[in-house]
Amino acid sequence: MIISVPEFGENPSNTLGREPAEVSSGPESIFERIIKELLICARSKSELATALGHKSVPGKLNERIREMLLLLT
Repeated sequence: MIISVPEFGENPSNTLGREPAEVSSGPESIFERIIKELLICARSKSELATALGHKSVPGKLNERIREMLLLLT
């Protein structure tokens, strides 16, 4: 699954080769972290997980993506 956010820029840079985002337990929600990564470029769930500092797609990430997709419908 690829989620893109085209209204935030026509020519997003591809930064898949960059270091994963630092995993933190700060006040920033997983929703905000997902949106920030999707604003950079379209990503699959596994690419999102890697960018967020995970080795595989955790269940919580799956849940949040499902919730976000429901908000779009």
